[in-house]
Amino acid sequence: MALINKTQGQKVPIPHEQGQFMIFRPLTWGEVKEAKRLRQEESFALVKAISPDVMERLQGQARPAVDGQIPSDTHDLGTVLKYAIVGWSYSASPTLEEIETLDERTAQWAFRQALALCAVDAALGELSAAASLTRS
Repeated sequence: MALINKTQGQKVPIPHEQGQFMIFRPLTWGEVKEAKRLRQEESFALVKAISPDVMERLQGQARPAVDGQIPSDTHDLGTVLKYAIVGWSYSASPTLEEIETLDERTAQWAFRQALALCAVDAALGELSAAASLTRS
């Protein structure tokens, strides 16, 4: 049985912040589901706000899927970071409030790192937690 350890993870240096690091863990299936649901709700709200003429022009302009691309536009950034970041060099233990104060560059980098710990099923656009994780 594969279970996610919610307290341990992989230590990754932050490339644009000398000497700083974050510790990430893979997401559970329920956390992935929540991140996808929140992103879908946000997307649906945006679509509802678009006028019919703009919607008509946008139809047929969908981006082609790129093999191996991490579906960052299908998962809620805040939800992914909330669950994936289990430690960092900024303080003893990251709080939700601290995670929400990350600058955009660091938040986007952390989001990509967190999703990279998950296996991507390109055909389904789904994420599943990685079977193994290097401990640090």
